[in-house]
Amino acid sequence: MAETQSSAAAQEPSAGRADSKPSTAAEGHRKRNRIRFSCSHCREKKLKCNRASPCDQCIKRDIVASCDYVPYLYPRTATRQPAPVPQASSQRQGLTDTPTLQAKLKHLEDVLSDVRAKLAERGIVMDDVFGQKGGALYGQTRLPETPSDLSGIKEPTPAGPMVDKLRYVDSANWEAILDDVTRLTDELKTTDTGHGEREDDDTDDLDSSFTSTEGPVLLLGTFPPATTQDLMDYLPQKDITDRLIARFFKGKEPACHAAFFCLRGDEEVPGNIGPPQYILDLYRIRAAQCLALDDYTKPGKYKVEALILYFGTEYLRLSDAQRGTSIMMAIIVRLAMHSGLHRDPKHFQGLTVFEHEMRKRLWTILVEIDVLVAFQFGLPGNVQHRYFDTGLPHNLYDEDFDDTTTELPLERPFTERTPALYTIVKSRLVVAFGDILARMADRDSPTYGEVLRLNDQLEKAHEDIPPVLRARSFSLSIGDPIDLIMQRLWIELMYLKARVVLHRRYFALGRNDQRYAPSRFNCIDAATKTLEYQFDVNTEIQPGGRLSKERWFLSSLSTHDFLLANMMLCLELSFLLRASTPSAAAVAAEPIEKDRLLHILRTSRGIWGSMRTQSAEASRAFKIISRMLTISTGTQYESSPDSAADGNAQPGGVDLNQRPSYQFASGMGSDIDWSSWDTQIQNNSAENIQIPWTHFFAQKE
Repeated sequence: MAETQSSAAAQEPSAGRADSKPSTAAEGHRKRNRIRFSCSHCREKKLKCNRASPCDQCIKRDIVASCDYVPYLYPRTATRQPAPVPQASSQRQGLTDTPTLQAKLKHLEDVLSDVRAKLAERGIVMDDVFGQKGGALYGQTRLPETPSDLSGIKEPTPAGPMVDKLRYVDSANWEAILDDVTRLTDELKTTDTGHGEREDDDTDDLDSSFTSTEGPVLLLGTFPPATTQDLMDYLPQKDITDRLIARFFKGKEPACHAAFFCLRGDEEVPGNIGPPQYILDLYRIRAAQCLALDDYTKPGKYKVEALILYFGTEYLRLSDAQRGTSIMMAIIVRLAMHSGLHRDPKHFQGLTVFEHEMRKRLWTILVEIDVLVAFQFGLPGNVQHRYFDTGLPHNLYDEDFDDTTTELPLERPFTERTPALYTIVKSRLVVAFGDILARMADRDSPTYGEVLRLNDQLEKAHEDIPPVLRARSFSLSIGDPIDLIMQRLWIELMYLKARVVLHRRYFALGRNDQRYAPSRFNCIDAATKTLEYQFDVNTEIQPGGRLSKERWFLSSLSTHDFLLANMMLCLELSFLLRASTPSAAAVAAEPIEKDRLLHILRTSRGIWGSMRTQSAEASRAFKIISRMLTISTGTQYESSPDSAADGNAQPGGVDLNQRPSYQFASGMGSDIDWSSWDTQIQNNSAENIQIPWTHFFAQKE
């Protein structure tokens, strides 16, 4: 009882004290409220402030506008009562309702006003500094617009355009060439008025089975976590699994899911475990779960191989490219580098001969995929050739060595087609193509001497292709295996598009300056040959054709190659349309006749028309070529969805069963001493002159 009374007495305030303090609980809920005599700037910089308005320190530093004092919110009075609680509900009360934050916001507004005024004196717009109206990034101020800005003149630059204002592509990408065609031919910006068609809406007429907004499942994380036992339970019965594995290796393209071949070949999945599309999507998700379960970001055995297989499934499952696969490739390359694959195995101790050879094979395949995917998306590659020294694998059969081999046997000659021969031969072209892409993506445009040097490197790699893998027509490959025919085609398509990319910058200059005529010749020659292959492939994938079970060949990568060729010929056609009536001598000097050019484009248009329900890019190409043909011939080539019902129907009676042959004008290439071009350019000071692209886009008077 006594303890209770003493405790109560201790809690009562002392009546004899005039300076009684608030209770400890009340003090804990209230911060110290010291009077701020110094201005905000002096308090922040810990300077001695004379408490004037403005103070001497702010005057000395020429920041008078930022000299202000935070008001004292609660004046010290002996009878001060607690601040009243606002009547508004707590849900509507924001952080800015407190007087302290309001004062700080007022201070920031004053500072920004002062900065805006100072920038205005220098002719710099405040919004441009902060990137609100297209200003430079990372603090680079935008200079005032000059008359040259208003006239549309641009400095020569290797940078490509922004597509749809959101997506960057390199200058060698087919969409960048389309941008050039559009600038030359304003009519491409118009639409078919009779159908109300939108220029950028290329997916309205696509089949729902071929459209997908999903990116790689592994990146999106749209799958639940799974245990090892859960994943094992998803495996089909052993006999079905064995048949799927056999189908996998029979496909001659081990970077794909077994169900993928069944889907593209219109086959049933072994064991009738489900429709091919369903099985493909199901096990695509299971593969992502496996990679996530084992943390694919950490180097480990077979992780790079597993990621490449998963990448192949994501990359080839749709006819149009997904940007997520480009990001996936960057992840795979980084993991491979963390695993040391970019260094030759001879630098590492403890690796077996078998591991040496397999690491070389794996890295060589990875470099090839990276170069092709990077170019397709118009971006620099993730692998730079000067940063790795891994050697090429040996031309050996799989039976020539195993994990018990202590010394590799002698390499087979290149006349023997081993499983590794295609990878070895193509890698030489990949190196040349990669060097071309790296130089074209450089900040400084290449001189013509550099272009010719890279051209020699490319031609040397092409000449070194062994006869068994040299390109030949389908009519001369009747008895050859399908996989060999496709390997020849892949190698040749890479060579042709490398020629276009290399010479594309000097393509237009070749029309008026004979020194650059080889570039124009190379671009047109490569583009026309590419579209001949498009016709051959389209013929063979039809029912009964030799590629009817290999329709997956028409992946986004091959589609991109054909689009690139189409845009180059459209660019040539646009130049022909803008040119004045040529003389007979000028017509004879043309590398390809206009009628032949129109015939090739009509044939290609029919092929794109038959594919437009399966690919947005095919639909877009169909529309572009239709408008170019309409402009150039005066004949209406419909590009609306209604006209796609029969994509093979062509004005003028063009037959898609007729191969689009072409011939160069007489005298072109036969009377030119090509070996003298390099000497002539190197001895001429005009080699280093860089003419802006806008020079040949200027409107004729």
